Amino acid sequence: MKQPAHIQQGLVRLTDFAEDMARAGLQARSQVVHFASEPASAEVASRLGVAEGATVVRLDRLRLGNDEPVAFDRTWLTPFYAQFLEGRDLEHETIYRILEALGIPIVRGYYRIAAVNAEADVARLLRVPEGTALLRIDRTSCTSGNKVVYFQQRFYRSDRIVYELVLERDSRRCIPPEEGMPLREFEPVFLKPLGS
Repeated sequence: MKQPAHIQQGLVRLTDFAEDMARAGLQARSQVVHFASEPASAEVASRLGVAEGATVVRLDRLRLGNDEPVAFDRTWLTPFYAQFLEGRDLEHETIYRILEALGIPIVRGYYRIAAVNAEADVARLLRVPEGTALLRIDRTSCTSGNKVVYFQQRFYRSDRIVYELVLERDSRRCIPPEEGMPLREFEPVFLKPLGS
């Protein structure tokens, strides 16, 4: 059986979805599914540094590569940062670029990667059966002074992306074990459908 073609791009640097897609040779586009205020859940409140039940804004986007579903993003922002997204073309502009143009750079991201099963709403948007294995990446993005701008959950189709990691062994034992070796490469590999 023929394997899908792999498209590699680096993720050692902090990038946005459009940059990831461009490096993979894919045309990025988003479909806004939801953009409205809601009370912060315990998890969202903890990540954004606000009180549980405080008003936050949730932005849901289906992320497309060459018009095919690649990922689904659910992003929460405080009203302060969300106000800068009002009236913007969120199908083509990224949060990073909008905020950077206003002098609010995203300078740091805290990541957690896990395998999850697709719930019905996410499965429908990604065009996969409910319960399909997805790769979920939680990211808390910060601006200068380590101020949290947003918390995001991105659900990647597992048939469209895998991650490859390159580590090095300190054979001369020059680095204390508690520090570990520096990360050399951490690359998502976007899989092209057969025939593309």
